[in-house]
Amino acid sequence: MKKILLLLMLIPIIGFGQCIQGDCKNGKGTFKSRYGEYIGEFKKEKFHGKGTYIFDNGDKYIGEYKKNSKNGKGTMIYNNGDKYTGEWKNNLFEGKGTFTFGRGDSEGDQYVGEFKAGLCHGEGIYIYSNGKKEKGIWEKGRKTE
Repeated sequence: MKKILLLLMLIPIIGFGQCIQGDCKNGKGTFKSRYGEYIGEFKKEKFHGKGTYIFDNGDKYIGEYKKNSKNGKGTMIYNNGDKYTGEWKNNLFEGKGTFTFGRGDSEGDQYVGEFKAGLCHGEGIYIYSNGKKEKGIWEKGRKTE
């Protein structure tokens, strides 16, 4: 019974995805999972180096990876039209970057500046789609000065 339970627990891990082309251990390849498809570089069977991940929901990331996480420079294009280009750390916006709003009330607006833990944080400029600019300091996603 314990062996069957252990086997059933491992099925989701084994079934997570598979290499469908190239060298997904230490090289370049294509990896397909239930969440989408990664085309790029691998190191020790992890996304590592430059690559593109196309998510099943239509989101797309093009950039650098380190140990399966977005790290370094990259661009994320969301299926709602939002777009972030800049620095990443552990899958979050971190460092300098530009976030452009897609569909909705803020369509065409941009924030250009510093990010921390995925939020506007530090010096930045908010540029409205009508051209108006607002410089300031942001903390945890909110303008403070």
